[in-house]
Amino acid sequence: STANDSSVGTETVVSGTRSDDGSISFTIDGSDDDSPITLDLSATDADGTDDEDESGGNDDSEGEDENTVSVESLSITPTESGSREFDISVRVWDTNIDTSERATESDDTGTDTTDVSDPQGATDGDRASTDPRTFLIETGLSPLGYVEVTHTNPDSDIDSVTFRFRIRKDALNQSNVDPSGVALYRKGTDGWTRLPTDEIGENSTHYVFEGTSPGLSLFTIASAQPAFEVIRASSRSETLTTSEAVTVNATVRNLGGAAGTYTAELRANGTVVATSDVDLAPNSSRTVSLSFTPSDPGEYTLTVGTVSAGAVSVQSDETPAESTSADQTLTEPTPAEQETTQQTTVATDNSSQTASANGTRETTTDASGPGFGVLVLIGAFLIVIVFFRRRS
Repeated sequence: STANDSSVGTETVVSGTRSDDGSISFTIDGSDDDSPITLDLSATDADGTDDEDESGGNDDSEGEDENTVSVESLSITPTESGSREFDISVRVWDTNIDTSERATESDDTGTDTTDVSDPQGATDGDRASTDPRTFLIETGLSPLGYVEVTHTNPDSDIDSVTFRFRIRKDALNQSNVDPSGVALYRKGTDGWTRLPTDEIGENSTHYVFEGTSPGLSLFTIASAQPAFEVIRASSRSETLTTSEAVTVNATVRNLGGAAGTYTAELRANGTVVATSDVDLAPNSSRTVSLSFTPSDPGEYTLTVGTVSAGAVSVQSDETPAESTSADQTLTEPTPAEQETTQQTTVATDNSSQTASANGTRETTTDASGPGFGVLVLIGAFLIVIVFFRRRS
C-alpha cells in the first residue's frame, strides 16, 4: 500500500498500513530533499488511516492489552546517494517471558525445555533469534520486546536510524529495573550489539527512549535485571531415620546484569519445607544448603525450583528386637524332663553302690571309646582257657 506522506519541519513523516499479523507496512515514494524519513507507528489503524492521537507517545492513555514495549516511530536518514524509494515493514512484540526468576526446565535427558516467546506469525528462525535465554547468556540483559524491520533498500543506502520507543512503567517497577538499565540491541552476523540508548522523557504510565542504529534488521529492547536459575541440586543421603535431617545442596546462578536476592525453596513431595535467601552479584553463582527433619517415615521426592534433587527414604527410629539363631536358643526343661533326669541320676548312684559292696572295683570306661568291644572278647577268651586248664 502507498503511505500517506507529510512534511513536518525538515523531516518527511510517513504513515503505513497495519496487517493481520501486527506488522505495519510502508511504501516510500521518494523525495528530492535529503531530510530524514520518519515512519509513524503510533498513529496507524488497521485501515491505514491516522487516528486522532497527537500526543507523540506522551499521552496518559493506558489500555488493558497494551504491550510492555511499543515503538512510536523510526526516523531513517538515507545516505547522500541512497535511494529514497523503498518498502519497509515493522513488527513489534513482547517477549512474554519473566526472566527475573528463571529456573530451567529439563526433561529426563537434561535437555532444556523451558518455553520461549512465540510471537504472532513468528518463524522458526524468529524463535531461534529471540530465545530469551540465549539473549540473556550472550548479553546479561533480559529481553522485554522485539522489533523486526524488513526493507527493500540495502543498509548501504542508510546513514542512520533513530528508534523512539516506550516501556510501561509498571513492567520495569515490578522487576525493580531503573530506566538507565534499558538498552536497544541489534542482531548482526556476529551476534547482538548494544546501541546508544537514552531516556528522553516519561509520563504517568510510560518511560520514553531513543536508540540509534546504523542499519535495519532484528532488534531487542532489553533491561539490566537479576535473572536467576537453579543449575543443580542434590541430596547428601539416600536413606535416613526420622531423627536425622535431610540436607540438599543447590547451586544458584544469576545470569542477569544486576545484583539481586533469590529465595531458594526446598520442596519435599511438592511442599515447601525449607527456604534460604541467596545474594548474588551479576553473572555469579553460589551453593546453598537447605535442610529439614521429616516427622514421618516414607519416601520423599526433593526439588529446588524446578530442578530435581533426587529422593530420600526415611525410616522409623525404632530398632526391631534382634532374633537369636536356633542353635543359640536356650530353653528351660519341662517338669517331665527334670523328673527323668533325676531318676537316671539315682539309678546310676545305686548301681555304683552295689558294685562296691560286692568288692568289685569299678573301672570307668568310656563305652563310646574306640576298641571297647575287642577288649571284652579278649577277656572272655582268656577266662575260658583258664577254666579248661584247671579241669585238666
